[in-house]
Amino acid sequence: MNRFFILSAVLLLMGVGCKPSVAKLPSYPDLRVTSPASGSVMSGSEASITGATNMPTVSLDGKTHLVTQGHFSITVPLHVGLNTFTLSTGNGYTTSTVPVSIVRSTSTTQ
Repeated sequence: MNRFFILSAVLLLMGVGCKPSVAKLPSYPDLRVTSPASGSVMSGSEASITGATNMPTVSLDGKTHLVTQGHFSITVPLHVGLNTFTLSTGNGYTTSTVPVSIVRSTSTTQ
């Protein structure tokens, strides 16, 4: 037999030149809205949507916002009546989405 063939077979059996590859899976995107509760009634012209995520950014209706130390706070304008927003974040493989609805009332008392 050819010496090269024998040497190659021995090295292969010993695992020389073969590195096992372990793919690190990305974290599952966790997205939580802490305030306001969906369906909240407010009288102001703005609301602050706050929450937490393990991703570096969140999107609100397609606009990207940075996350600071796992938390975010996004001020949104409110028109009178039902306001609906969609928050999302992802890792390139999976996306988490949370809908938020806020009702702006016409009265100043709630």
